Amino acid sequence: MKNKSTSPLIALILAVSVASMTGCSDDTENASPSPKEVQFLSHIDQAKFYQNQGQLKAAVSESTSAIQLYPNRLQPYTLIFETLLLAGSPGEVETRIEELLNKEGVNLQGHEQQLRFLLAKSLYIQQKLDQAQSELNYIASNFKPGTIEEQLLQADIYLTRGDTESAKKQLDSILATDKTNIDAKLGLSKVAFINKNPDLAREIVLEITESGNATTDVWLWKARLAHIQQKFEEAEESYIRALEDISQVDTMTPQKYATISSLIYVLRQQSKIVEASRYQEILDKSIPGEIKLRFETALASFQKKQYAEAEKELNAILDISSAHNPSGILLGVVKNAQGDIVEAERLLSMYVNDNTKPEIVKLLASLQLKLNKASSAIDTLQLGLNKNDSDASMRSLLGISQIASGLNDEGINNLQDAISKAPNDIELKIKYAQALAKTGDKEKALSFVKDTYKDHPDNSKLLTLYSYLLSDLNQTEEALVITKEWISKNKTSAEGYLVLGSLYLSNDNFAQAIKEFDNAKKIDTENPLIHINLGKAYSKNSQPEEAQKALYQAVVAAPDSADANRILYGYLNSTRSIDQTTSIYEKLVAEVPDAAVPNLALAELYLKQSKTDKALSIIQDPRFSNNLIAKNLIKGAAQQKAKRLVSEGKTKEAKEFIDALIAKQNSNDIDLNILLANIYFLSNQEELGLELVNDLKKSHKDSPLPYEFIANRYFQNKDYESAINEYSQAWQLKPSELLAIRMSQTLKKLESNEALKPLEDWLEIEKNSPRVMTMLAMSHQEAGNKDAAIAIYEQLLTVQASNAVAMNNLAWLYHEKQNPKAEELAKSASEIASQNPAILDTYGWILFKNGRTEEASSVLEKAYRLDKNSPEIKEHLMAAYKSLGKSFDPENFN
Repeated sequence: MKNKSTSPLIALILAVSVASMTGCSDDTENASPSPKEVQFLSHIDQAKFYQNQGQLKAAVSESTSAIQLYPNRLQPYTLIFETLLLAGSPGEVETRIEELLNKEGVNLQGHEQQLRFLLAKSLYIQQKLDQAQSELNYIASNFKPGTIEEQLLQADIYLTRGDTESAKKQLDSILATDKTNIDAKLGLSKVAFINKNPDLAREIVLEITESGNATTDVWLWKARLAHIQQKFEEAEESYIRALEDISQVDTMTPQKYATISSLIYVLRQQSKIVEASRYQEILDKSIPGEIKLRFETALASFQKKQYAEAEKELNAILDISSAHNPSGILLGVVKNAQGDIVEAERLLSMYVNDNTKPEIVKLLASLQLKLNKASSAIDTLQLGLNKNDSDASMRSLLGISQIASGLNDEGINNLQDAISKAPNDIELKIKYAQALAKTGDKEKALSFVKDTYKDHPDNSKLLTLYSYLLSDLNQTEEALVITKEWISKNKTSAEGYLVLGSLYLSNDNFAQAIKEFDNAKKIDTENPLIHINLGKAYSKNSQPEEAQKALYQAVVAAPDSADANRILYGYLNSTRSIDQTTSIYEKLVAEVPDAAVPNLALAELYLKQSKTDKALSIIQDPRFSNNLIAKNLIKGAAQQKAKRLVSEGKTKEAKEFIDALIAKQNSNDIDLNILLANIYFLSNQEELGLELVNDLKKSHKDSPLPYEFIANRYFQNKDYESAINEYSQAWQLKPSELLAIRMSQTLKKLESNEALKPLEDWLEIEKNSPRVMTMLAMSHQEAGNKDAAIAIYEQLLTVQASNAVAMNNLAWLYHEKQNPKAEELAKSASEIASQNPAILDTYGWILFKNGRTEEASSVLEKAYRLDKNSPEIKEHLMAAYKSLGKSFDPENFN
């Protein structure tokens, strides 16, 4: 969760990369200093002088000049890091120091302790207290006894956490060594204030200021104390005194900005409007002033739901300073409101830290859950709980995340703990019941909801869950009775009719479902869920025009709802021609032009019709510049157009087109280059393709994609030895789920005993990976390792409770082991995948083997109708008929 800065001050360093440093010689072997050495030392001295004078840009410039002379020496880098901290860019310092510390082959030349201290300080300034403490602990364990600076930073961390006892002990220790240390005395003043002894706090500060040794921080603290006690004249005097020092700095640092802001406040409190206006003008013309103004504008736009305008202002702020956490977080919230949950999660992951508001932490975790990143959600919530341990809703969300990761017991325990912290929170109780149902304890869930419903009979969400559980446990009639009773008491609420309609819909009473959904719509015309369910009911009732209209209205009501768009798009694709679907989406985009998802859906439709330029005109809109779906569509459009150009013999134009596309995106997009390489191969220009991919290996040394591309080519050509060599190199750079699967497939082709190892290795990295778990379980099943397969399938079903394939395969393995759970599990699989003939066949055959021949024949008949070409299904059906004394005639199934 790092924050990077692109402020004007550090633009001077961008040309000099920390990553270029190695342990090479620095030309210092001569006994007497060379002219180059003299020049280097001169730049260092000038950098220190400018830094002390507050001329930060000049300090960075001099340090950069020193780096150009000796790129491998660390001293100018540390000077830059110190200057950036003064300039208020701790995120940049964190990123650059970690880059340096993690770079292989770098000779730290005895500077690691200093670098780690600066890293700890940058983390502290960003309020990443746990990480800062870890760095200080590392220093204490690996280097000489802590410097005074390190001890003071440790005291600051204690103070920020409210641990005044430890802070005082640390500060007293410093003063025992150096009785004149101003920073330690200042810390004791802060300790006194936090311990509710303001008189002692002021006494210590006055003693320092009267001694004539006061620092800027002392004057600021004195001003703050006076400010808090509303002694505005004294506060004014101290703020101005502090500014005498701060104003020497040639950039508008956060400290300077905050000090001037506070001074403006105390001036206004004394009705000194002219003086306050003069300082306000200074702020308004500064970069922080611009950031503040833009942020306020963005916030106002967001509150008015003008998301495009808010996004524009926030991107402008992040262009100035990507370390501006409030803007990064708000942009993540905006992207979520726009329905772009992938980009929202990416942004929030960058900017959320242990000081972020609980609501944002929970939003990030919720997004991670939606994106099947349950492990990441757990990490996020545990970070949030460090400072919000009593937040019951955060605790419950942690429980839900743990259950999604297969940690059922821990999850249930956390949900129970959340309820104990907030026993009257109905939402928590609903989540707990849902968790019980998800982990297989539906009877307990029903019992819990029933008891809760008695105490809160008017709660619509409880009604919804209660009815669902009753229906799921084949108690639909009771669910209907309860829902009708609820409606009679809450006639003006749409929720009751929505539940009642859903019950009828699930029981195939489509006409009655439509009637109830219509009743709900009369009460709440803007609820997209009502329109979606109405559309489903019309579709089931063979009323396609009405279904289309209802689903269309669902998207109009919630333009960026992923569910509403997915259902409409899927329905149109299955019932309309692509031209008709495109026409409908063109109308939709005209009606909701600012919505992202309909625009992207229309772009995809254009691509399907090879209307590449029309698609590009949508997805190259600047508002989609960070949208992952748009980026993928751009690659699809690029492939389409470039392939056409190559097929026309216009390889040069194809290359120019992709080059222009890369330039327009302002990045050397490796995917687009891989795409071009593939086009070369498709057009029998393999030498050009190989040349391009080999260049990509050099220019993108950390990317596995060039190796994967070449490996795929070898695999297609059945050169499996070469393929596994390339896949292995890709794996070393970046393991992935897909790589694990491809490596396993390749090793199987080579008949290697290690074929399952890549799958097992990936599960060590990501223990809940459904695709890999399925493939590994199937491999064990095929090899006859039934117990191993069963264990994996059982684990998989804790991750994906509705995985019909896993249920089916596990049911068969249970059947072979004579486990009585087999039949019920096979039945569940057949209900989830009711149109899958293989799964129906498994259920039917288990029924037959269990002596339930009539039921078996009915299920096997349905399986045969779905797949008449399967000899196995036919054989099973004939066996069932023979047992019943019936003859099999294929003509009966025409």
